[in-house]
Amino acid sequence: MSKPQHSAGSPVPPVATPSKPVSLRDLAAYLGLSRTTVSLVLNNSPVAQGLTPQTRERVLKAAAELNYKANYFARMLNNKRSHMVGILCPDLGGGYDSEILTGIESLLIERDYLYFVSSHHWNQDRIRQRLEVFAERGAEGVILINTPAPAASVLPLVSIGS
Repeated sequence: MSKPQHSAGSPVPPVATPSKPVSLRDLAAYLGLSRTTVSLVLNNSPVAQGLTPQTRERVLKAAAELNYKANYFARMLNNKRSHMVGILCPDLGGGYDSEILTGIESLLIERDYLYFVSSHHWNQDRIRQRLEVFAERGAEGVILINTPAPAASVLPLVSIGS
């Protein structure tokens, strides 16, 4: 099956829609390059520096024009990193816990991490359940604020103030 062509003979660019964004495969096919080459350029890999400046510019220009957005879940599976952290504290009210949370938030944002915050209100079952949910949702670790660390956890834990 051949690709749709413009009258000038160039491939018709893929169009992103809310239900189907332009994929890496679409972008690579449109450019006539391998997915690996396109991925290297988009991720600014050191290997991409070996490509011609024209190729790198062409990839970046097409990605911008076609509104390409990386598939977060595919990247997460490939890199085995989610850049997500769970934060567990007794409650989300003011005071010490809130000030600690503000400092943690600033650092995580600076490092481009997504974070989930949950409170447990000193309920041991809720602490255990929240830690399980963080693990199921792909968190790389959990920060415990004034929260007792469990005896065992599948995720790395950092404890502050307990």
